Amino acid sequence: MAATSSTSAYYEIREIHKGRKHMNISSQIRNHRKRIGLSQEELAEKIYVSRQTISNWETGRSYPDVHNLLLLSALYEISIDELIKGDVEIMKEKISSRELQNLSRMMILFFALMILTLPLVKKFSDYFFILTLVSGALMMFYAVKIERMKKELDIRTYREIVDFMEGKPVERTIDDRKKKLFKENILKVVFGMGVGGALAFLLLALF
Repeated sequence: MAATSSTSAYYEIREIHKGRKHMNISSQIRNHRKRIGLSQEELAEKIYVSRQTISNWETGRSYPDVHNLLLLSALYEISIDELIKGDVEIMKEKISSRELQNLSRMMILFFALMILTLPLVKKFSDYFFILTLVSGALMMFYAVKIERMKKELDIRTYREIVDFMEGKPVERTIDDRKKKLFKENILKVVFGMGVGGALAFLLLALF
């Protein structure tokens, strides 16, 4: 039942992302580009991105980060407020998505269940062995789903933009973003090692 409701929530968010709550940035970039008489290729050259990136922005497939918004704002001679008007509230909704939070809770729940049932495996054998394996599998399922949703919804980009608009510190440089991504990857590796260690303990306890 939990997996069914979470899958339903996932497709719900996908529909929001595809247009039910439409972002204005795509039309803003396109309209202002045409206003100053630039093609997608010319705009791409001026702000040092690929033409495909411009196309993705104008079709709503991805969202420009803070650095690119600053470049677009300067080139179009308009404020960032005007460029992304109406989008910030939608970003906040996606960042604090109730469905995403629910998936995170489910992942933590199954992780805790896996850890709690590990010591019981040797004593009660098969029943808790199956329960522990199922808990571990479901935990990984939710972890992968959460990462996929975050990527699809541009959560990291939205969070940086919201922080910038509210005057909070933002990782503006590529190096800053790389460092943050590196730390996140390290945490994922540690998390994976923890799961692997738990499963190894499980096997050793049985055999």
